[in-house]
Amino acid sequence: MKSILSGRAASDWSKSPDQTLFRELHWFVSKAPPSATMRGPLAARLERLSRPERRALVSQVGAEDGCSPLFLAAKEGQLALVEYLLDVCDADIEQRGEYEVANDRTRHRVTPLWCAAVAGRLPVVRCLCRHGADVNCQSDSGSTPVRSACFMTHLDIVVYLVTEAGADILRPNHSGGTCLINSVQSEPLCDFLIQHGAQVNAVDIQHKSALHYAIQEHREETTRLLLRHGADPFVLSKAGDDALQTACLKGDATIFALLKSKVQYSQERLADAYELIGATFVDENRDIKTALSYWRQALLIRYRDPENPIVKRLAEPNKVYLNQLEFSTFEELDDLRLDWDAVKIQSLIVTERVLGVTHKDMTFRLMYRGAAYADSLLFQRCIDLWLYALKLRVRRDRVLFHESCFTAQALVRLLLDVQEERHGASVSPDVLQFCDVSDTLSVISSQMEEAIRLVQLRPVYQRQQKDFDVLLVTLTRLVYLLLHVRCSDQQRLHWKRQLYRLLKLRPRTCAEGNTLLHLAVSASVQPKSQFDDALPDIFPSAEVAAVLLECGADVDATNNAGVTPLLLAARGPIYGNSVHAPLNTSTAAVVNVLLEAGAHVDRRVGPRKRDAAHQLLDLARHRYCRVQHAPLRCLAARVVSRCVPPSAVPSQLRPWVNQH
Repeated sequence: MKSILSGRAASDWSKSPDQTLFRELHWFVSKAPPSATMRGPLAARLERLSRPERRALVSQVGAEDGCSPLFLAAKEGQLALVEYLLDVCDADIEQRGEYEVANDRTRHRVTPLWCAAVAGRLPVVRCLCRHGADVNCQSDSGSTPVRSACFMTHLDIVVYLVTEAGADILRPNHSGGTCLINSVQSEPLCDFLIQHGAQVNAVDIQHKSALHYAIQEHREETTRLLLRHGADPFVLSKAGDDALQTACLKGDATIFALLKSKVQYSQERLADAYELIGATFVDENRDIKTALSYWRQALLIRYRDPENPIVKRLAEPNKVYLNQLEFSTFEELDDLRLDWDAVKIQSLIVTERVLGVTHKDMTFRLMYRGAAYADSLLFQRCIDLWLYALKLRVRRDRVLFHESCFTAQALVRLLLDVQEERHGASVSPDVLQFCDVSDTLSVISSQMEEAIRLVQLRPVYQRQQKDFDVLLVTLTRLVYLLLHVRCSDQQRLHWKRQLYRLLKLRPRTCAEGNTLLHLAVSASVQPKSQFDDALPDIFPSAEVAAVLLECGADVDATNNAGVTPLLLAARGPIYGNSVHAPLNTSTAAVVNVLLEAGAHVDRRVGPRKRDAAHQLLDLARHRYCRVQHAPLRCLAARVVSRCVPPSAVPSQLRPWVNQH
């Protein structure tokens, strides 16, 4: 009764004169031009209300945009309406609304002042500050109006907020980003902030300073300004990049030359830098001529003193790089001019030596170069590079890290595509190798125990749980590939032992609690990812289900809804329709595999426990020996569930009887 009355009250309120007046006011403000003033009739109706009533009315928010009239007026720069709402209606100057930043489409809950500052409405900003708005109010991401105005390069608003309103330019957002970091795209704005006390060497949570960001965005003038005011070029980011290395990774020749002229570096450091920027010109700019000229300059530095050359720290040959060694003489460099593929491999070798194997740009370049090989139908080269990238990412960030999951998905999708191409005879049957598939399985499963523990922690990290679910699907696809790749009996025994150890961990999806067997018998429960477009139709798969059962999968395992693999398969793709279609060939094969493994056909789940596998199989007209798969204990439990009151059933038998 209370809910009925409250619902009726809400309905009456929505039809009340005050609510009608608010809707008219909200509509007028949302459609008015910046020069608009309050209309006579609407203003008269508002002013008939008492001041508290006017404040209450204008403090309401629109049903669709969640914004008050004052917030809308501030966003659109309607100065006269802002003044009217503040002076006449006593609107709440700090009432937040939702603002979408045009540049990056992010949405924030912010105050009218924050909104006006970002939108570039200087007259409104002045008005709000005169009426006492909090000049250092923070958005949901911790950004102040002046910091956000810096990001939008509204120099006039920043000047006003700092010099007249007293805004704090040293307050960072939740990620540690300062006003100066946000302003690197504008050299005059950076100069103003520095003149008013901005800390040139302040860093964010990535330990990047404004100098890092200026170089990343190829802002030469800002870089000069920061260096002139004492920016430290040796500050290292979390990735281990200082200013010079950042310029090399971005391939910015102008800033690279600027840093060389302004900062004192050792000769070995300069040689490494020339080699790294040359590698960047190969990978990012596809400019091999310029890359070779940088590498030649590096050799000139290394051999400037022939008696004491600066020797490279060469790594052992790596089969991923076709066992090539990095060039170390002018003759070896000259030989590269005739082999562009060798130049591309050299760029990876140089990058690995200078950056190290754990640097994020190293793995990115491996993925990029592998994709280029795949586009040229050099699939084995791509597989080698991507598998190496997966090993490096898992070593650095663990298997549940999003970039590791992305690499695993990309690699397995490539292996599946190669498998399909092999069947189509468009590639050699030997392209898909057992060691590649087996190594991928080993890399993913090696940290599965830790991954299971991490996804069970609270609070829940949803992105991590989603990546874990996708990893389980990736594992089922690897099992499918292992069943179709050429291997010896010893190799087959090896990967089945790996699978046995994995199944002992009892991994389940976070979203629905599905086991690997659930995922193998129905494609409908598999989490989707960006690599599923035009994916070969391999599930449901009887052969994958069979090998999972052989390696120890529980045939009657239930997910969070109490559904077993057999019931999931028996439901079919159109479960819930009034007409149950016959099972397709692959699903029928899966059902037979599960039945032969002793799957329970009588377990009931669903609303009012109306679903049992045997009923769904009968509806689908699937032929099987009912007596063989319905033991006496199941028949007895069915009779007990129908004829014996629940209270009379012994407690030890109730779970079993309730399943029937």
